[in-house]
Amino acid sequence: MVCVAQNEQLPWTENEIGYPTRPMFLISESGAQQVGDYQFYVNGQIGGILVERKTCQDFYGTMFGNRDRFYREIERFKSDNRFDKMIIFVEGNMLDFLNYTYNNNSFMLPQKFGVLGSLDARGVEVMWCTNRKIAARLYGVVVKQWCLKNYERII
Repeated sequence: MVCVAQNEQLPWTENEIGYPTRPMFLISESGAQQVGDYQFYVNGQIGGILVERKTCQDFYGTMFGNRDRFYREIERFKSDNRFDKMIIFVEGNMLDFLNYTYNNNSFMLPQKFGVLGSLDARGVEVMWCTNRKIAARLYGVVVKQWCLKNYERII
């Protein structure tokens, strides 16, 4: 089962990812703070991968508008022993991100590469997925592979 953050505006669906979805458990249900956009459960336990889903525009806004807030979310992930990996699935490609501008405010390539390096230094992987369909499908494959490696069964 895949749990989806309740503030996801256009969440991936069961048909897109290949697993049943439900709203993320509230702290009153799970005893743990909500972190990330997608979490999955197998054998009644949470899987070790935490996912943030971003469009290219949203990723740009996060990294150049709300970076400090996002870095705090990364710190929450790191302090949460339920997870051992955080992945950002960007529904766009790296070239789109490198060429993206907002209100004629274009950050230069060194700044854009710098934020990508800062994520890597924090142990966060970025997966460039071209579009929503590819991102959702790849997430489903990542879940499957994690389950096979860690539980020898699929959720």
